[in-house]
Amino acid sequence: MPEQPFNFYLKPEITYKIVSTRWGLFTALGGFCYCYHFTWTVAGVDNYCDTSRTYQCVKDINGDEASAIYDMGIALVTIFHMVEWLR
Repeated sequence: MPEQPFNFYLKPEITYKIVSTRWGLFTALGGFCYCYHFTWTVAGVDNYCDTSRTYQCVKDINGDEASAIYDMGIALVTIFHMVEWLR
């Protein structure tokens, strides 16, 4: 088959043929992505709920003030990975 432009391969019938003939590769790739996002979702929830997030991180900051430094970042990254995992 001669080389085609990229948008040729995005047609549903061509994409179906590629995926159905290389199903092992696409299953492995999909499984890796699934496990990757699931792992980071679990890690994010674990870090967000862990008691160590209230430990002192700077000399004069502890408790809820220490937790507030990373709470928003951990929550956003966890939500991103959860959405990608569910998608």
